[in-house]
Amino acid sequence: SYSFIPFLRYYLGSKKIKPYLHAGAGPGWRKTGSKNYQFPENTQKTKLLFYELKGGLAIFYNEHISFDFGIGYEST
Repeated sequence: SYSFIPFLRYYLGSKKIKPYLHAGAGPGWRKTGSKNYQFPENTQKTKLLFYELKGGLAIFYNEHISFDFGIGYEST
């Protein structure tokens, strides 16, 4: 499987520890196959839509680096 998922993340507040909201969606591609010696090889290509919704807490080390702890939902 391959996917391209641009996302938006919004940090709330201005302290070193901030809650955040995260959302992303994008296209994906999957190629599956099976091999059975009694039948010809079977390959299937599928287009997918990935999306995710998350939230959590970020602890900022400096202006550009944070350690994020979160929980969310992802689906294909």
